[in-house]
Amino acid sequence: MRHTLVYIFTVFVSDLHMGKMMATKDDKKQGGIPSRKEIGQLWFAFRMGWGIGQAALAKIAKVSRSKVSRVEKGESTYDQIALHNIEAHTGIPTHKIMKMRVKSEPHWQPGYDALPEPQKAAANDMISATITVINDHCGKAS
Repeated sequence: MRHTLVYIFTVFVSDLHMGKMMATKDDKKQGGIPSRKEIGQLWFAFRMGWGIGQAALAKIAKVSRSKVSRVEKGESTYDQIALHNIEAHTGIPTHKIMKMRVKSEPHWQPGYDALPEPQKAAANDMISATITVINDHCGKAS
C-alpha cells in the first residue's frame, strides 16, 4: 500500500513538473524529476488545497463541511465535482485521488504560509479551478 501511494504521489508531482500546472527551467533541465523535499512540499500543498477546497465547497453549497467530506459514501455531489476537476488537472483517476486524500488539520495556515510560492500557486490554482467548476455546475457566475 505504501509503495502504491508513493507511486501516486510521484505521478502527481511529475504531472506538475511536466508543465500541467507549473514548471521552471531548472525542472526541465533535470528531466522533471523532483527531489524528495519537493515531493513533500507539493504533497503538503495538495493536502492544504484539498482542505481549503472543502471549506470553499461547503460555503458555496451552503452545507456543513462534514457533509462535504462524505464523498466516500457518495453523499456529496459537490465533492464529487471537485474530485473530477482534480482528476482533469492531474490525469490521476478519481479512485486513486481518494486513496491520496488526507484530512486537513485545523492549524494548516502556518504550514501553508511557509510553502514556496510555486507550491502555493499550485494549491491556489486547484482551489480556483474547483470553485469555477462548481459554480458552472450550479449555474452561478464565477
